[in-house]
Amino acid sequence: MDPEAAIEILRAGQPISSATVEGTLVLRDLANATPWVIRSRLSIVDSILDEVDGGFITVEAPITLERVTVHGRFQLLSTFFVEGFSAVDCRFERTVEMRWGGHNQNGAVFLLERCVFDEFVDFEDEWFRGPVEIRGCTFHGGTNLLGNQGQPNVVSFDVPPVIEFNTGRLDLDGTLGAA
Repeated sequence: MDPEAAIEILRAGQPISSATVEGTLVLRDLANATPWVIRSRLSIVDSILDEVDGGFITVEAPITLERVTVHGRFQLLSTFFVEGFSAVDCRFERTVEMRWGGHNQNGAVFLLERCVFDEFVDFEDEWFRGPVEIRGCTFHGGTNLLGNQGQPNVVSFDVPPVIEFNTGRLDLDGTLGAA
């Protein structure tokens, strides 16, 4: 399916399920106007996505990805997941950028579980306001989630995170922007 059809499914409050989305899924297209705010739940299950551009939005409902493969970039720059974000049993084949955002207010969880990241995952200057759980993930290209200590772009956790049973370096310094 093309990205526009996928946006219409999500706009109707339905999950994208067992689909292949060819092209860039631009999540801003779900918002009616600037500032870009999305109020409906976003759920993608058992699907393949070419790439995702979710930059510069605020999502006021949960985002759920289950058994999703993303072939291209997964970019969430300056994105705020007020009610949490969940990715379970997903594969990200290219770089993942979750930079400059603030997440999971009101006790909502930011969860990564049993995900595989083939390239670097950039969490530069993220602010997690609620619980963070990262379990059983593989970071082939590493991440700066626990890196950049003493730098202004270090990741901030208001609640001590639960980070366990992961493989790969989680404490790399630097960002994609520095490359």
